[in-house]
Amino acid sequence: MAWVELHEDAKNDIRELIRTQPELAKKLVALIQQLNLDPALRARLLEHNYGDDAVDVINVKKWLRLFKARKDLWRLKPLNLGPVGLGYRVFYAYQYKERCFHVLAIVQRSSIDYDLPTHPLAVRIQRAYSSLG
Repeated sequence: MAWVELHEDAKNDIRELIRTQPELAKKLVALIQQLNLDPALRARLLEHNYGDDAVDVINVKKWLRLFKARKDLWRLKPLNLGPVGLGYRVFYAYQYKERCFHVLAIVQRSSIDYDLPTHPLAVRIQRAYSSLG
């Protein structure tokens, strides 16, 4: 059975959120715990375009620019954490051999440019992805 774990970069993101937005940080940690406890929801993490704002907990999409470059990177948007939560994205990769979802970053949507390869957060996430081996 697959599980979800936080990369050190994502742990740092959570630490920063605890300092700046503690309620949101608690909700995001609870969402990650929910993913670990709910295999049906966790299975949705590999379903591109999963999630309807009106009924689902998360919305999932491939990071298409990188996916086309053979990098198995995804993002989820939390749908049930209120307006502030909607402004955040959780970036992750699935390692098939380990059967593990690695959360690589938890950042504000407005702070990343998906299409700019040299964007600092995009570079950081790709570096974390490469570190998975």
